Amino acid sequence: MRIALNGWPLAPGAQEHAPGQGLDLAAHALLSILTELPGRAPESEFTLIHPAGDLPRLPEGVRRVPVASGTSAWARIRFEHRTLPAALRRVGAQALWTTVPSAPLRSPAPVLVPADLSAGEPLGGSAGERLQRALARAGAAGAALQHIPQDLPIQPTVGVEAVRLPPTVGTLFRPDPALGDAESLGRWEIVTPFVLTHNPPVTEIAALLAAWTWVAAGVGDSHALVILGLDRHRLHFARDLVSRLGLSDTVRLLPYVSLLDLPSVYRAASVFLGAGRPEGHELRHALAVGLPIAAPASEMVASVVGPAGYLVRPGDERLLGAACLAMLVQEDLAHALRQKALARAEAYRGAAPLLRWLGVLEQAAGDPRHSRSVLPK
Repeated sequence: MRIALNGWPLAPGAQEHAPGQGLDLAAHALLSILTELPGRAPESEFTLIHPAGDLPRLPEGVRRVPVASGTSAWARIRFEHRTLPAALRRVGAQALWTTVPSAPLRSPAPVLVPADLSAGEPLGGSAGERLQRALARAGAAGAALQHIPQDLPIQPTVGVEAVRLPPTVGTLFRPDPALGDAESLGRWEIVTPFVLTHNPPVTEIAALLAAWTWVAAGVGDSHALVILGLDRHRLHFARDLVSRLGLSDTVRLLPYVSLLDLPSVYRAASVFLGAGRPEGHELRHALAVGLPIAAPASEMVASVVGPAGYLVRPGDERLLGAACLAMLVQEDLAHALRQKALARAEAYRGAAPLLRWLGVLEQAAGDPRHSRSVLPK
């Protein structure tokens, strides 16, 4: 079976031009597919279609098809809706696998796409960014299949063919320190110890910072809060709020870190603070490195984290701050939660979840209902 993969998340500069859109973890999911599957599915041919430029080292057995492209929102629109479908035809792809919730408006092959569980959020950013996300949602709505992490208590959207699949995490998200961790932190001037928040929705930033005021009162002279993954709108909002709350000395706002440095940042953190996005990707990657989690006990968060986090009543920022502070000062509590996190993350590792995804994709490719473009000519 000839499987093509959307390589946009790996494009040089993609993270810088679209921070906070989850491209970093989507790129790690893509690297996991390319690392785990070619040797375990020799009957399939994997072709990565990507903007031209330097990529992370890829394993043997992966065919690369670079295409000319920029990294702006307008370039992404052209890539996903014109260049990518044309490349699918050239390589004779029988299916398209994408790790971002975006699909071509018209695809010559069936598409497996993650469901966009943040679709209720407003489309912020420039005109190009808003159009790109709107077209991405439209294309994903017409994909052959959308997949939903099976650990989330949600129902598929009516009228959308969806399948529940086991979640997975990037293969580089391991708990053991790596040789280049200190160098990765140094590149971004991140000083330990620190608490990490990654890719928070704009609706969550105020609550996170309110919770941090309680933490900073106790350990602000020794710990910082690093908020990572902020687009321009969220960065401006957070910077203004940090100033008004008097937290400038204890909060570090970072739009992004480079793709291969991200696992090092997770490993070096002491606590993960906040609920993350509704897909739960950030929470699962925190679990994978054994990072204790303090978050509101929403149904979505509890279904992902389970007993591996310190979850508190939603809407109570003081309790959330107290939970974070407890894990910073009580070594036994943090250690116990780390062990539970690693045990919970075992289900995400290895090729088994990805082989399940591959099986679903093969079924979609063989289904005559998906043998034509998602939009009529």
